[in-house]
Amino acid sequence: CAGPIGLYFLVKRCSLLYLYANNGAFGQSPYLDVHGEVDVSMRRGRRQYLHHARWEEVHKIWLNHGIPTLIARRLEGTVDNGGWETL
Repeated sequence: CAGPIGLYFLVKRCSLLYLYANNGAFGQSPYLDVHGEVDVSMRRGRRQYLHHARWEEVHKIWLNHGIPTLIARRLEGTVDNGGWETL
């Protein structure tokens, strides 16, 4: 439905993946543990809870068609020798 735009939650990495055309960027998970920390790759095995402020930010980006802008800003601020193709 959305064409070249995508927003995915990577459960095993506990992160968001923003996609637009042939570019993409990772984002912070809207889920946190009881200590307010993201359990990256679910290593600690702690239960995760939806953090409403983070979810509202993701929701706002999606509804305002801000994914292309978010990806462009992240790519401009990142020096990546491997490039997007190495993902």
